[in-house]
Amino acid sequence: MARTPDLERRQELLDRIVEYLAEHGLAQATLRPMAASLGVSINRLVHHFGSKEELLATALRRALDQQIAVQEEWLAKNPRMGLVELYRRWWRWMNETPEHLSSIRLNYEAAALDPRATGLTGDVRADQIGVWRHDAEQRLI
Repeated sequence: MARTPDLERRQELLDRIVEYLAEHGLAQATLRPMAASLGVSINRLVHHFGSKEELLATALRRALDQQIAVQEEWLAKNPRMGLVELYRRWWRWMNETPEHLSSIRLNYEAAALDPRATGLTGDVRADQIGVWRHDAEQRLI
């Protein structure tokens, strides 16, 4: 009987995977070096995520969720913030630390890379840019 993934452990691992991918990129992402860098086995990655493609898709969704949380915090403090000020905030936030810049770059890399390099489906890739496009559309309406 297969073990059920520990959801708390999975979430911790997922956050570390996002950091790893932001630092190392998607183009050459393979499970063996990733697992070694994270101090886990390939079997543990597969146990929690099923496949490399599912791991990457889940990590990219998590990266977007983290960025949306940053924006929601800004908007909670200033609900009437305009689009121009929001983009200025993003620019400052993005350039504040190398980690922030790497996080944003990960989204664009996912959207732009040939799917044969990453194994990511079109909808996963489109979500990386679509989330920001949708936000801008809603604010312009």
